[in-house]
Amino acid sequence: IEVVAPHGGLAAAARTLDLHRNTVLQRVRRAEELRGRPATERGAELHAALLLVRVLGAAVLPD
Repeated sequence: IEVVAPHGGLAAAARTLDLHRNTVLQRVRRAEELRGRPATERGAELHAALLLVRVLGAAVLPD
């Protein structure tokens, strides 16, 4: 999800990640399923959460 938004979509993100577009789509859908809402909803909140996990590690994640 962090790669999709700044790269302007699934195809560009897939090229950046060297993955097939459908693989990126499946991963985004799985993240949306786990999150319980679309990735586009409350995007700033999602971005902040992903940044915190990247900086602070898994300690900030629920069990």
